[in-house]
Amino acid sequence: MSTLDERAQAAAAGLRASSERLRPADGLDRLLGRRRRTVRLAVVGAFALLAALLVVVVQLRPHEEVVQPARPVGQQAIVARYGFGAHLGASPGGGVPVRVLADGGGVWVVVARPAEPSTLVPLGPVGQPQAVIPLVAAPEPRGAELAFGSLWTIDLLGELRRFDPATGRPTLEAQVLEHPRFGGSLTAAGDSLWVVDGGGVVRRIDPATGRVGASVSEPGVTFGPNLAAGEGALWTTSDFGGEATRIDLRDGGLTRLATKAGGGVAAGEGAVWIGGRDRTLVRLDPASGKVEATVDVGGDNRAVAVGENGVWVAGADQAGPYLTRVDPRTNQITGELALDEEPRAVTVANGSVWVTTDAAVLRVDPKAF
Repeated sequence: MSTLDERAQAAAAGLRASSERLRPADGLDRLLGRRRRTVRLAVVGAFALLAALLVVVVQLRPHEEVVQPARPVGQQAIVARYGFGAHLGASPGGGVPVRVLADGGGVWVVVARPAEPSTLVPLGPVGQPQAVIPLVAAPEPRGAELAFGSLWTIDLLGELRRFDPATGRPTLEAQVLEHPRFGGSLTAAGDSLWVVDGGGVVRRIDPATGRVGASVSEPGVTFGPNLAAGEGALWTTSDFGGEATRIDLRDGGLTRLATKAGGGVAAGEGAVWIGGRDRTLVRLDPASGKVEATVDVGGDNRAVAVGENGVWVAGADQAGPYLTRVDPRTNQITGELALDEEPRAVTVANGSVWVTTDAAVLRVDPKAF
């Protein structure tokens, strides 16, 4: 029996030895492990390289393209409508509103009246205009501004007038434009008035005397008719050649901007905003003049204003006229209000957005957007 047992044990030992010889070697295990680690490292490296390339591509993009459908805003956003059109008949306020102006005490509308002196109309919180102040001997104004304690207008012949806004009586008259046909845009910046003359010159005017001071011009550059002040400079855009320029308020130095957008212009919220005739709103860095973002607003953007934490674009497309709000923090459209009348201008003042049309001024609640 012992001999049989010994033989059985020897056979079992032989089988175990054969089994050990059939198992993969420890070296092969280590080799396969290294290969698996190499594959994992290669995958991680590929993802890291892809992320780096994406960062480079984003940095190389010239500006941000923003395309977003607008959210419709209900008509309840229009909290008041002030009528000035010819349909008012004998109303002393009848005419065409030229511009909405504001100071710390209220909101005013300059109204042009055919064959009659223009008027200055203060607006109440709701309903119709509160009063009508005739501007004595004032023909139809091409531009208007409320600054330095006075109302300023410039007419189609290039004559600047200063009025007492309480009485409507003129306190100064001066011829300031040589080629008023394509000029007339007027704004206040720093200690001066600025006006576009004939598309090729921007003139600086002393508000105390009405005298023309330094003029800014450069061969081949077309100024205006759109003019705005803000972010430490004066900004002009041309409806004709799409020219856009920056004018330094200190020395009159001129810089061409890196865009061909031509349309309404406004400065504020850390940027310069230009409404293009090609459906876009262009955002520029005021320091460098470079394009930071382009927002597809969707139409012919005639007027732009900044205030109440938004950028407001008034224009028209195939669907009709509109007022659109763009968030200056995200460059995204937050809402669009359909208008019944085509807009001429847009102003932000006294907690509201004011849209000027040929026949009326609309007061819009910015919180509705």
